[in-house]
Amino acid sequence: MRISRLAKPIALVLAVTLTFMNFPTSLLAQVSAADVINETQKTLGKASPVNLLLGGLVDRAVESGNSALQQRLDQLNGILQSAIFSLNQVLKENIQNLDSAARKQRVEAVRALGGLIDQVNALLQADFNQLDTILQQNIANLQNSLGNTVASLPIPTEPLVNVGGSGISIIRQEGNVTKLSLTGSGLFKSNTKPEATLIDNNKEIPLVVEAASMGLILLSIPNNALPTGLASRRYVLRLKLYKGYFFHSYPSFPLQVCGGVPRYSFDAVLTASNGTGWERRTTAPEKIYLECTGDGQTTQINASAPDPWIVDKDIGTSGLIIGQTGGDNYHSEKWLPGTATFQLYCAKNGGRGSNSWAYVQYAQKRKIDIAQCGKSEVLNVPLPYDKLKQAQLNPAQALGSCDLSLTTPVSVVAFTVKDSAGQSLETVNVPVPFNNKVAMGGSLNLSIDGQGLLNASFSPACKLKYSYAHE
Repeated sequence: MRISRLAKPIALVLAVTLTFMNFPTSLLAQVSAADVINETQKTLGKASPVNLLLGGLVDRAVESGNSALQQRLDQLNGILQSAIFSLNQVLKENIQNLDSAARKQRVEAVRALGGLIDQVNALLQADFNQLDTILQQNIANLQNSLGNTVASLPIPTEPLVNVGGSGISIIRQEGNVTKLSLTGSGLFKSNTKPEATLIDNNKEIPLVVEAASMGLILLSIPNNALPTGLASRRYVLRLKLYKGYFFHSYPSFPLQVCGGVPRYSFDAVLTASNGTGWERRTTAPEKIYLECTGDGQTTQINASAPDPWIVDKDIGTSGLIIGQTGGDNYHSEKWLPGTATFQLYCAKNGGRGSNSWAYVQYAQKRKIDIAQCGKSEVLNVPLPYDKLKQAQLNPAQALGSCDLSLTTPVSVVAFTVKDSAGQSLETVNVPVPFNNKVAMGGSLNLSIDGQGLLNASFSPACKLKYSYAHE
C-alpha cells in the first residue's frame, strides 16, 4: 500500500522536472522510449497549425508586394521547418537502444523545439502591418535558439538538407539580392562554413552564406543572376558541406526562380443555352358589342388563341383582359362567379332596345427554341493566391426567358483569367454543376454548384516548398 501511495507523487515530480527540462539523477530511468516518441509527436502536432498560419502570411506578403516582410517570413519559415525537420529526425532514431541519459537529452531538445514553435506562433499573432518590425527584432534570437537546440542533437555523418523530392521554387525578391533559407541537420560542423554555388547551364555563380548553423543555412543570391518580370528559370544549387575528417559532401538539387508573382483577376459569366421558352403577345383591343331588341340576351367571352398559339393564362384573368365596358338602357357587364368568363347582358326596356359592350384583349403564347436564355456575370474579381475565392452567380438570371418546365437548357460558366493589365490569359468553360476543373497549367482549380456558387483556388507556381512529412 505504501508503494501505491508513492506512485502519484513520483509522477507529479516527473511532470514538473520535464517541464523545466531538469531531470533528477534518480528519475533518469523514468524517461522511456515511448516518452520520447510521444513528446516528439505531440510537438509535431503543435507545429502543424503554425505551419499553415505562416504559409498564409507568406502568401499575403507576396500578394501585397511587401518584399521585406516576405523575406523575413521566409526566414521564419526556415526556422520552423528546421524545427520540424529536427523533430522528424528524432523519430527516425532507434530510441530503444539509447541509454536513459540520451533519452533525457532528447526530451529536453524536443521540449526546447516546442518552446521555439510556441514563440513563432506568438509572433505570428501580431498585427500584419507591424509584423515586419516585430520579426526584425526577434529572428536573430530565434536562430540562435534553434542553433543551440539542433547542436544538442546527434550530428549525422552525412549532412542532410531538407529540400523535398522536387527541389525548391522561390520568387525573386526586391532589391539587390534574394535570400533563401535551407534547413537540415549537420550543416555546420567543426566551424567549417558551408559553401554554395548557383549553376546556370555551364556558368557557376558563388553565393554568399550569410548565416549557418547545424540546422539552418541562409544564402544570398544576386538578383542580377535571376529572371525578372514574369519569366521563370531553372538552376541547380550545389552545396559544399563538411562531413568530418577532411571530407566534404556536395549535395545538389533543382532550384526554380520566378521573376515575380503577377496579379490576376477573373471574369465569370454564367449562361444558359439551347433552351425552350415562350413567345408572348397580347392582341389589339377588340370591341365586343351586344344589341338587345327583345327579352334578355347574353354574350359570354372567354380567352382564345389560334394554332400554334395557346392562351397565356398567366396574363389577365386566365388570358382574358377586359378594358373599358359600358352599354345603354338596361344592361350589365360582369365576371361570372368562380369562372374566367366575362358576360355581357342587355334587354329591351321601356319600349326601347338596349346594348352592352366591352373592349377585350387576348393574352397568347407559343413555344420557341432559344439559343441564348440569359446570363449572370461577375467581373474583375481579384484572384488571390492560396485562398478560396468565392463568387455568387444568379442561375435564375442566367435562365432568362427559358422555361425549365419545357426543356432543361445547358448551363455553362465561362471563367476568364486576366493579368494586371486586364488582358485575357485563359478562358475555360465549366458546366454547371462541376467539381475540380483545372486550368492555368494546374495552378487553378474551379468548381460551381447548382445554386451558382463559384469556388476558385489558385496557387502560384513559384513558392518555397519543404518536405517535412516524416516517414
